Amino acid sequence: MKKQIMILALVVGCMLTAKAQIVQTMTLKNGSKLHGYMNKQTDVSGIIFYAEYAEIIMDGQKVKNISGIKKSYNSLPEEWKHYADENELLDKNRELTLSSIDTGGMINNVLILEQGKTMKYIELKHYYAFRLSDIAFVEYPTRDELLLTGIDRILTVKDGNTTRIIKGQCIKEIPGLETYLLKEDGVVESIDINNLVKDNAIKHNPNQSLFEQSRLLDKIITKEGTEYVGIITERNYELANYCFVITMESGGVESTQTVWMDKVIEISKLNNPKYKEVRDIKLNPGIIMVNRNEVEQESLSEQNGMFVITPSMKRVDLKLDGKELDIDVEANFKDMKNAVDNYFIKVKPSDKKDRKRKGLFFFSYRDMIESAFSPIETVTSMNNTTKISYRVNSTGLYVFFNSNTKKAVVINVE
Repeated sequence: MKKQIMILALVVGCMLTAKAQIVQTMTLKNGSKLHGYMNKQTDVSGIIFYAEYAEIIMDGQKVKNISGIKKSYNSLPEEWKHYADENELLDKNRELTLSSIDTGGMINNVLILEQGKTMKYIELKHYYAFRLSDIAFVEYPTRDELLLTGIDRILTVKDGNTTRIIKGQCIKEIPGLETYLLKEDGVVESIDINNLVKDNAIKHNPNQSLFEQSRLLDKIITKEGTEYVGIITERNYELANYCFVITMESGGVESTQTVWMDKVIEISKLNNPKYKEVRDIKLNPGIIMVNRNEVEQESLSEQNGMFVITPSMKRVDLKLDGKELDIDVEANFKDMKNAVDNYFIKVKPSDKKDRKRKGLFFFSYRDMIESAFSPIETVTSMNNTTKISYRVNSTGLYVFFNSNTKKAVVINVE
């Protein structure tokens, strides 16, 4: 029974993202590859898969007729325009040949790659129905180090009398046989599913909610007609009757529900409107970015306890659209001591009338104490990039100033 229901675990633990809704690649035993996500399982072996694009292989003897037509770029369906651009498929006349295949039923708008004894073609945005026994293996894109959003897996595995905990990203599964996890040390470990006791899904980024990190939601329908929509965060195989734990969210409050496997008649996938992808940047010490624009720090001169900003200093220009503007300063601070010695200040033009001070802006140590903005958020990522966020509600000249180095980033808000 465990081997039969393992397919239900194939999507949730691996919401890594790639383009569009491609969160897994399913390879069938006949060589076909489907790139998308498992949409529904209606019983222990019936699968419905949604593919953004699919490389389909079939027996050429089943083909009764093929008709193709060259289409100009402008006449192509939108999905084919995008795919043709990405894969440089257009000929010199910016045309693409799409075909219809008659196998007793029509398969329309496909790009034929091979024909003869074996037929191979590309099909876009399509649903496929097949059996669990048709699947050879399932692969997942590895989350790159700059993607801070995702779901990780914690597997509890029993080897004889020893119980182990394995944490990582799921990168491959062979239904009914093995699960492959990429661990934090970079080593891939394969797990015999017969040794699997518990399978938990956890959020990858501690600074985001669980529901911001899963691209898809699970929908469980029971024999009684009850529906649960959320994220399956546990599959427990230790008990005689296997069960799921689904985490649901309402009004920002999370709750859990245990659902027994013998009560389930369907599990399907829904788009998650709360999904929020967060990407990091890796910065060497000394490099600073303001709203993802690399900026230069300028050394400030000090005159009688006042720091001077001259017209010749480089500035980053930002626009105040609406009542407020969030300013994110990102850097790889060597330690938090450096981070807390930074000040964000709105500077004032000189009130002196002499020519030497014309166009100059100043701020003082007192301004650093009395007028500096408090960050609305300070977060250090897994890649040691610290983001300090400030919120301003007026135009003017601002500085991000380090009191140790006496260097500043000058920000002009228009």
